[in-house]
Amino acid sequence: MTESRARARKNPVRRVLGAVLALMTVVVLTACGARIDTTMNVSENGSGSRVIVATISGEDLGIVSNGSPAIDASIQKNLPGELMYSGISSTADGGATVTLTLEFASSADYEKKARALLSRGGNDEADLDFAVTDSLLLNGIRIEESFTSYDLLKWLFDGLIADGVVAESDAGNMYEMGSSVLNYGGESISQSGSFDHTAVVDNGFAGISMATDLADPDRITRTITYSVTTTKYASNKALYDEFFAESTPPGADLSAVDNGVWKMTFSGDAQAVTKFTDTATRGTSSELSVKTALAPNDPATLITTVIDVASCESICASGTAIQDTLTGGAGYTPESIEVDTSAGDPVVFENAPAITSIDALFEFGMFGGVTSTVNFVVPNEAVALVGDGFTTLFEPANGVGTLTLDKGENDTVYTAVVKGDGAETFAAAYAQWAPESRVSAVEQDGTTLFGREMSYFIDTGLTSILHGHAVTDETITTVALPWGQSVSSSSGELTTKSGITGTSVIATGASAQTAFQAGGPTFAGLLTIGFLFVVLLGLAFLLARSRRNVFTTLKGAGVRFKATMDAPDLGSLPGSRVQSASSGNAAGSVLGLGVGAPYVGSQRSMVEWPQHPVSPKPSASLFVLVPADQHKTTHGTSLFTLPFDKVADQIRGNLFAHYDAVGDSRPRKRTN
Repeated sequence: MTESRARARKNPVRRVLGAVLALMTVVVLTACGARIDTTMNVSENGSGSRVIVATISGEDLGIVSNGSPAIDASIQKNLPGELMYSGISSTADGGATVTLTLEFASSADYEKKARALLSRGGNDEADLDFAVTDSLLLNGIRIEESFTSYDLLKWLFDGLIADGVVAESDAGNMYEMGSSVLNYGGESISQSGSFDHTAVVDNGFAGISMATDLADPDRITRTITYSVTTTKYASNKALYDEFFAESTPPGADLSAVDNGVWKMTFSGDAQAVTKFTDTATRGTSSELSVKTALAPNDPATLITTVIDVASCESICASGTAIQDTLTGGAGYTPESIEVDTSAGDPVVFENAPAITSIDALFEFGMFGGVTSTVNFVVPNEAVALVGDGFTTLFEPANGVGTLTLDKGENDTVYTAVVKGDGAETFAAAYAQWAPESRVSAVEQDGTTLFGREMSYFIDTGLTSILHGHAVTDETITTVALPWGQSVSSSSGELTTKSGITGTSVIATGASAQTAFQAGGPTFAGLLTIGFLFVVLLGLAFLLARSRRNVFTTLKGAGVRFKATMDAPDLGSLPGSRVQSASSGNAAGSVLGLGVGAPYVGSQRSMVEWPQHPVSPKPSASLFVLVPADQHKTTHGTSLFTLPFDKVADQIRGNLFAHYDAVGDSRPRKRTN
């Protein structure tokens, strides 16, 4: 069994146009320029040669500058490696013959070389379908081309003009198409310019598809499904039985699903699957390459690149190609990819292991400092899959923070900490780690010495760190406010939690934006309030220390006051001397004082008491009055010493201006 096939994208319209143009060239340019004759020799194994002979008449050669030597020099100068040049030989009429040969080992080799020559002439869109098959199911040749030998030699004619061998004005008369002959299987088939011939005994499969599971790179599983029409199956059942008997790899599982439908399954590493695929398709060009590496922009993501090539040219009906459904396995995206195995283009799967949860805490301190603590919880299975990938992924860049790990029984917790002396400094440092983040704490109108109004906005920017890693549980963002601050207004769904340490604002979602306003005391205000509290506490302490003396004095005064009130004659109290009416005061006494006619003075005490001499130690006086220009300290039973003060601004608006001398022998501070 031998086979050879080269297939490119078919375009029937272009192929027809190519044939028409070739025919027009023959008609228009007859007897003008070199005549191009082509002989295509193909063996049953697909090897062969394409011999192109360009014959120049003596008449045409006569107008060529420097004749045959110039043509020979130009050809050797520009000759492509895909062709063999046999030199120039003379003809009987004084002309010359140029022979160029394209040799090929298979249809694929032919396609490769032909396309290289076409590209030299600027043609990259030509159609080419070349197949030679001698197998159990297919036997014959098919060749369909949308170009001619001139297109393969265009480099030669362009070179003659560029080298000055032929004038540019003669470019349109440089060639004419001669004969084209295909020699295959002992037959010679004449063609018109381009080759277009099919002669195949076709018992090939109408459809072949594959499904390849890459979940375990060491044990890849591939299932191939073959199908033929029921009519063809009924006519050639023994032929297909023979095919599967010869084409089933060792250890493979083959089953007949229906009349004309079979499934074959085998497993192994990539190299084994490649070998088994060649056996199952009677081919030699299968390839399965699976390479896994860390993604360049995400060290915690695996990239699996697959090259999948297969051919069914020796067992497939005309135009049939193999489609393979590749499945990357759990965690890979996309889940599956449809691959045209004739193209050989690489396909890529990504595996970004999921993260269990994220807990982000932003702490705003009383003195302006900000600290973020972000905990990433990752399953240990995912950690093992990518090695140090998560460490590299979560570590703060440029030394702006720290990263610590805590490996548990099932999960590993990665803790990233970033700090800043102020909100702006912190935001700049944090943005180096999470580029899409935004953190601000702005003071608002209404701030005083004792209270501050703030506007907060937090966008964690964690999506720029996570890349494609999903979070299976919740992502929680907590903002801890300075002590004493509370939320006054917010946007979005936020949860507020208050405690001894202060108020926290909680939001959920990896991309949640947290915005709110909060107010509370300032440090200066708290310091002022604290100072006043200490002062009041000191006064209370002093009062507590002297409470016994005050209580005793008040108690004694109360007893004497009661005795006075119980006395039948107010004027008979000891120590009272009633001044005569000539002093301008009414007679009598109250609490041991001479009773006169009190009057109100405009710049003195609200009540002016009449003056009278007072003994140093009155025996029963509750009040002792002295002249306003004197100070008197009593040591007896007096509770207060009340001076008459002549200084108006010291007593204005007061009922009494007095000195406290309770329990002491010296005057104390002034009280009103």
